[in-house]
Amino acid sequence: MKKIIFAVLLASLFTILFIGCTSQTVITYKTLAVTENPVGTKVGQVDRTEGGTLEAAKNAGISRISTVSLQNTDTYVTYYWPMLFGSNPTTVNTYHKAEIIVTGE
Repeated sequence: MKKIIFAVLLASLFTILFIGCTSQTVITYKTLAVTENPVGTKVGQVDRTEGGTLEAAKNAGISRISTVSLQNTDTYVTYYWPMLFGSNPTTVNTYHKAEIIVTGE
């Protein structure tokens, strides 16, 4: 009987620890520059840590830049199990990516 109670308590603990969380991905866009050049069909992207606007334009073969935007992607995980011990839920940013997006012709 003690083994059954222990197994049920252990299974409940693992369920609370592993299922007691949520994940949310947030994507934000910010326009950095707009020119008078017509918007073309070419789109260049580059990770912000690997290059900038000129690198993104070069990757897509853009010679006349129309717009420059920044796209941030963040994933947050909220853990609810600390509430069992009287604490507030804990939110952690587990992923961040920043990309520069250039359009033009």
